[in-house]
Amino acid sequence: MKTWIVVANRSEARIFYSDPKRKRDVDFVSKIENPRGRLKAGDINADKPGAFAPMAVGHGSGRESRVSPTQQVALDFCKQVVDSLELARSQNQFEELILFADPHFLGLMRNQMSKELRKMVSREEAKDLNVATTDEIQERVYPADLRG
Repeated sequence: MKTWIVVANRSEARIFYSDPKRKRDVDFVSKIENPRGRLKAGDINADKPGAFAPMAVGHGSGRESRVSPTQQVALDFCKQVVDSLELARSQNQFEELILFADPHFLGLMRNQMSKELRKMVSREEAKDLNVATTDEIQERVYPADLRG
């Protein structure tokens, strides 16, 4: 089964490929970077007012909730990552998806995914592994005692 492993946070998403027919090796596929995700709130659009988003309180409510600049940057990047995954899904590039993301970003991803993409997620961990090497990710996905 063609498996994609996504390791993400608000500044970077790395995608790996695994095919159990090849002794569960994990290979790097691509990286999506978001340099703005590394900025502090005060450095993002420092001269612009914050973004606003409607609150989910009651139908048709005119109330608004302030979204911090860092939250908006994370949400925008999350949409970019999920759009890339949705495109790959529609092109049958993978059959199974494993997610490792920092807890907040994982929550954003869940909210952005279509039902079809969500069904392909076989495993997810709320853990930021973006500093992990390919070998460390392989060990996390397929512990040595499970590899053939």
